[in-house]
Amino acid sequence: MKIILLVVLTGFICLKTKAQTESSKTPPSQAILLKEVNALVDDYQLAVIKSARCKDNKNYDLASILSKFAPNAVIEVSSLRSGSNIIKRTPREYFSRLKNLCTALNYDSVSVAYLRNIISGTNILRDGNSCIIDTNITQRFEAYRNNARVYCDITVRKIHVSFYLEDGITVGRITRVSIVATDQCLKTITDR
Repeated sequence: MKIILLVVLTGFICLKTKAQTESSKTPPSQAILLKEVNALVDDYQLAVIKSARCKDNKNYDLASILSKFAPNAVIEVSSLRSGSNIIKRTPREYFSRLKNLCTALNYDSVSVAYLRNIISGTNILRDGNSCIIDTNITQRFEAYRNNARVYCDITVRKIHVSFYLEDGITVGRITRVSIVATDQCLKTITDR
């Protein structure tokens, strides 16, 4: 019950700020904001899956997925294979590299699958005149060569979505995709 009250209160505070900024517009409800977050996360996941395909990924509409991101958005990447630290890329760099992944690493096929945590109102944060809602997704990435799996990792990622006013309309954009944890598929990974 306390969580439900916190969800409602936090959402109200966040939306009230927007209402004060643009009093002629009625701010969207928390349910509408969460629905938009779900849609943006679904679009992100589908874009990763389509971009990483070894075949039939050349005609994927990159401009469409880039429109889901804020202008200064970043996506964090890391590679257990190389042991590199986390690197920040622009969405354009990230998806362009995904489209060329199979050729660059000589993969025959790639499989990307997702699990997602339930978004809760406790994830709603106030940042000046905007609201930030985040949700964790777990990505399982597998690569194959000659019908044998040659690489696999599981990554927990936090997707941050910011809502702000644009021409009097509340707009949601992905501002950051952060890596929370990464591990090999043989080990169990939990959210941290």
